Amino acid sequence: MANKAAERRAAAREHALKHIEQNGFDTATATQLAAASGISRRTFFRYFESREDVVTEGLDPIGTALIAFASDRPPGERAQQAAAAALRALAERLPGDPARMRRLLGIIATTEAIRARLVARQDRWRRDLTDTFTARGASPSEAAAVAATAVAIIDAVLQLWRASEARDASAEMTVALVAVRWVAP
Repeated sequence: MANKAAERRAAAREHALKHIEQNGFDTATATQLAAASGISRRTFFRYFESREDVVTEGLDPIGTALIAFASDRPPGERAQQAAAAALRALAERLPGDPARMRRLLGIIATTEAIRARLVARQDRWRRDLTDTFTARGASPSEAAAVAATAVAIIDAVLQLWRASEARDASAEMTVALVAVRWVAP
């Protein structure tokens, strides 16, 4: 039963995204998104907290993967080194379909309301990453600084990658990690 519900929700999200891509986010009402998805407005809001979440939740696997990669690093590794290794792993293996990810990033880049919602999601990633680094032995201030920097790097790298033809974001990630001096040139 849960799988069917998840499938219906995923299908509704996909239809709503297509509507947003074709008509723009600012003109798409929740009623229109629900209709495009073949669901009622009420069901739409059971599936999604807001119209913005239709787009931004597509990036959640990135935050989840980053935290998992950081958690899997060897014990005793400094937070900065763990973050750099986790970011490189993420850049090589961006979750999901690259074309779809680029579409999502394009919508986010051009829509202020969605960008604001993404920042709220990134705050959650930052808090979870801070907790991960603290649990690994970093001081609270080191953990917070490294986590905030890592999330800022993801944001910059994804926008650069979106505009490129590259299959993964490895090249952009290397430039970013060198820029913040987390790796040698």
